[in-house]
Amino acid sequence: MSLRPDNDRFKARDADAVMTFGQLCGALSYCSEATLRVFAGQALRHALISALRQEGHAFTDMRFHAWFAGLTTLSDESPRHARDPRSVCSAILTELANWDDAIVSQLAEQLKTALLAPLDSSGHNANAEAHRIVEAARMLVRGLPSADSPAPLSDLAALHDALASSIDFAPSERTTTRLAFANRQFDVAIPAPQAPLWAIDMLAGRHLCDGQGLRIAFPMPGLARLEAFGMTDGLRRRQSGAPGLLEAAGKMLSQLRSAHALASFVHAPVPGRRGSSRAPMLMELLAGFGPLRSRQIETMLGASRLGVTGMIESWEAQGAIGRTTISGSHLLELRATPRDLQRPTAPEPSAFSAGALDDYEASLEAIDRLLARRNNLPPVDDED
Repeated sequence: MSLRPDNDRFKARDADAVMTFGQLCGALSYCSEATLRVFAGQALRHALISALRQEGHAFTDMRFHAWFAGLTTLSDESPRHARDPRSVCSAILTELANWDDAIVSQLAEQLKTALLAPLDSSGHNANAEAHRIVEAARMLVRGLPSADSPAPLSDLAALHDALASSIDFAPSERTTTRLAFANRQFDVAIPAPQAPLWAIDMLAGRHLCDGQGLRIAFPMPGLARLEAFGMTDGLRRRQSGAPGLLEAAGKMLSQLRSAHALASFVHAPVPGRRGSSRAPMLMELLAGFGPLRSRQIETMLGASRLGVTGMIESWEAQGAIGRTTISGSHLLELRATPRDLQRPTAPEPSAFSAGALDDYEASLEAIDRLLARRNNLPPVDDED
């Protein structure tokens, strides 16, 4: 009996992955610049949160934003084996800020200035380690086929082949230490750091975007699959690229749909607001990246405190912004979706009853019949 997976099932999965990625590429080709900016905020937030959770940190989305704003720790008990969260975020944003993509690089540079989370005791060593990981990922991705390749699954197959022989990204083995007491000894397992596949997802995402000539390049969390390391069968290992592409592209496509709706709301005309107002820029940040302090917004937009306060008040007047108080400071967030904020207005009631309107329609039909009958009569001679 053959142990090979069913080829038809794998072909269907590959087709789903390529189709989803193709839909994402097509949608990115036609969306507006405002949609791309909101989408970039969502993509960067997704990359940072995914990287931190991959490292073993446990937190809610709101806890992440409060930590990013310097208001609290990322989690109540940080895992001993996890890398410093600020160093990981700083390394990701530094890399993205150096990309050629103007939208992503500008936003990453803004977010670097808004990163107010404290650095843990590891300090400089943690920063150096995070940047070393990013550089190792760059070298690995550079060894893949040319970015001009139009076949994403072929690129991912080569990626997982390279990962299988990588020392930097292979899962670390657990080590043990012996604890001795008066009459007994215990062997205690020491958790090892997680494989930093977040760096691969970031650089491989850019590689795929460049290969398709997209208007924007972004990280794609989920591309690199940890299970590929344990596969001795090269074919099975290369086939693991399709689930990663399907997961990553599906998530990004969902975010792009959301970004399109949010961008339409952000830039809808508002009575009394000047055309030169920067209020939509503030809402783009909240709609894309998520909750921020006014202090962060001032830094990101290069605006004064008074100017940001005016922008916030204009949106609060529409009920579009909410506040969450943490450690005595306010996190500003998008309160509702555009569907909630833009309810269709009810049609005005008619001044005529339904019966009157029916009589009117009947009269028009009678006139039409009379005109038609007149047009069918023979011509009448004029009398002298």
